[in-house]
Amino acid sequence: MTDSIENVPDIGKEMPDSIENVPDTGEKMLDSTENVPDTKKEKQDTLEEVSDIDNQLSKQQKKIYEVLVNNGTIRTAEVEQLLDVKQRRARAILQIMEDNGIIQKVGAARSTRYILTERWKRY
Repeated sequence: MTDSIENVPDIGKEMPDSIENVPDTGEKMLDSTENVPDTKKEKQDTLEEVSDIDNQLSKQQKKIYEVLVNNGTIRTAEVEQLLDVKQRRARAILQIMEDNGIIQKVGAARSTRYILTERWKRY
């Protein structure tokens, strides 16, 4: 290899030497949150949408939902027995319900329980 320092490109020419030469990118930044557009596209829930449980939940999810309405909480082991499924499947069903905002996980490890979210509690 016969490269010498003369063959190395000087990238320092592209870099500003001082803060005065740094381009102002502040023009693109908003000064306050008042003019920030609302990018949250979440749909507002209506009582009709939530109360239409038959069309929104699978048979297994409906069973879990009913236990939650009656008892307030449910554990993974209880879901296993209720649905006659293995632990892995019970956790998967609970995870789907949690992802869909139906239930909320409370606690950790062996004390983990699931409760209904506010919007899914019966009126």
